[in-house]
Amino acid sequence: MKGNYINTTVNPKIKNKNRIQAEVYKVVKERFNLSANLAVRACARVASNRKTAALKKCPVKAFKPTSADYDARIFSYREKNKTVSLSTVAGLQRLKMKLTEPQRRRG
Repeated sequence: MKGNYINTTVNPKIKNKNRIQAEVYKVVKERFNLSANLAVRACARVASNRKTAALKKCPVKAFKPTSADYDARIFSYREKNKTVSLSTVAGLQRLKMKLTEPQRRRG
């Protein structure tokens, strides 16, 4: 997993996303076959988790493949046809959203 690799490779005292990225970006991008933006988000997620763990005075827990960290460069929402586009390791995925009736009324 990208997060675990980054977290165990970079000195645990480093909590700045730019410093983490400077140390492992190229290797992570190539080793895990990530787009540039996905590699950047993986580094940022480790930095964020390290900062939170430091505030709580506990170690960073292992990263599990249960969620993803997206920003505007790798996620988009198309209100017109209620779809989302996500960059993934398998390429761009366009997904139709399944909305409940209250969600449709709000949109």
